[in-house]
Amino acid sequence: MQQERFEIFKSQDPEDEHFDVTFEIGGKTLLANKLLLTSSSEYMNALLSERWTKKDEPVKIDDYSYDNFYEFLRFLYLGSCDLTNENVFKLIDLAECYGVKRFKNYCENFLSRMKYDIESIEEMFEFADTYSLKKMKNAIKNFIHLNVDKVTGTERFLSSKKSFVDFLSSVNTSSRYSLNFLLEEKVFRAVYKWTENQVMKQKDADDKNFDLVEAVKDELRKTFPQIFSMDKSKMSKDFLMHFMGTF
Repeated sequence: MQQERFEIFKSQDPEDEHFDVTFEIGGKTLLANKLLLTSSSEYMNALLSERWTKKDEPVKIDDYSYDNFYEFLRFLYLGSCDLTNENVFKLIDLAECYGVKRFKNYCENFLSRMKYDIESIEEMFEFADTYSLKKMKNAIKNFIHLNVDKVTGTERFLSSKKSFVDFLSSVNTSSRYSLNFLLEEKVFRAVYKWTENQVMKQKDADDKNFDLVEAVKDELRKTFPQIFSMDKSKMSKDFLMHFMGTF
């Protein structure tokens, strides 16, 4: 039945009595069935109510492109749509706006299987955090685990936002990473260096009594308390003696 309904939708035949609502998007129109849409989305139910929409007048969509809105309606009709690395971000936003959880989950599954790269990993995290995408966050966490040296080894990492560094510091908490004995100290080093950089930016140049090590320790305890609960048994003796000895 879904396929049959979609074939009707795909025809976009204005003479078909199935269509009783018209969307106007970027100078183009899309025909759809009001009952099917309102039963899938509370937001759509409100949008197509008499309070917000005049009878026989097209509903204008200004925030999304024709192609993206078409894929959204396609999903409501068919239960699937054409996702790409380019449109999935807008479609997640659309799913959130229209309150269609199953569409959001559908898009998130695609995002969680996406191939990530070092250059955009913080941006990907911010997106996942903004839209509360748990599966995507887990996929990003796995990517960071496998590429922690590359992710934290660039100058750009020192300018990362606190939320991303906080997320990175939680990579070690999953049991799936428990056999990586170097991960704990790599994460600690990265968070320490980031914190050190932040402290240096705020340092008073005229403060002759400034103690960098103590300042970093204080900031770490305040900003990343979870760092001190790391399992030190997974860290090398040299690291514990020469790097964490002051803590």
